[in-house]
Amino acid sequence: DASVMFHQEDDDELYDESGTTEFTFTKGPAVRTLQLSLVSHRQRFAARLWPAAMLLARHLHDNPVTVQGKCVLELGAGAALPSLCACLEGARAVLATDYPDERMLANIEANLDSNLTERQ
Repeated sequence: DASVMFHQEDDDELYDESGTTEFTFTKGPAVRTLQLSLVSHRQRFAARLWPAAMLLARHLHDNPVTVQGKCVLELGAGAALPSLCACLEGARAVLATDYPDERMLANIEANLDSNLTERQ
């Protein structure tokens, strides 16, 4: 049972929050805006776009050779922004995952589906 691995302290009450946000990249004259849904089942988790995710996404965008042709694994993906960037920058395969909560995992899939084409 995976829930044993993800024990939560009593003060971390169940929480239900969702929202949306945007993240914009520019490369020369080209501008791309990603629409991201944010869903979390617990406070402090995926109901926000974390600064580290934004920094990593920007790094992958600015340095695509980091992921081009490679397999990428994102643990604790939340909204899956770095995974989206890896796909857009030419990663061969990307696996994004997070806490084993159906809504959070479905949200990762929805963010990938709504921001990527079949080819990506």
